[in-house]
Amino acid sequence: MSGYDSPFEYYTLPGQMTSAGPHTPALAALKSVPSIAAAIHGALLHEAWAPRHGQTLTEARRAQSHMRPVRQMLDAVIAIDPAALDVPRPPDKRSIGVCRHFTVLACAALRCTLLGRRFSPG
Repeated sequence: MSGYDSPFEYYTLPGQMTSAGPHTPALAALKSVPSIAAAIHGALLHEAWAPRHGQTLTEARRAQSHMRPVRQMLDAVIAIDPAALDVPRPPDKRSIGVCRHFTVLACAALRCTLLGRRFSPG
């Protein structure tokens, strides 16, 4: 925890994987746990569930599940469909991910919205 004033600061500030960068305002616009959950489920599609949603994944779409930083995940979501995060996308307009993507994106969103912290994009 070197470089942080407190454990609270360490656990609430975004790190390399959870920084939303220029997408921070989009995450901060989600104001509750239900809205965060709905936004994530409307932006991502788990690769294992794709066939149940009528989606046959190309190699390019399947490769989206290898993205790690939240900023990169949100870049992909917005590139596919630039709608606000609280607008649910149909399965063919969602970025492909795995359980980790849902979890890390939720962590980033919770840090932006529920903790009342000020984050600088970057």
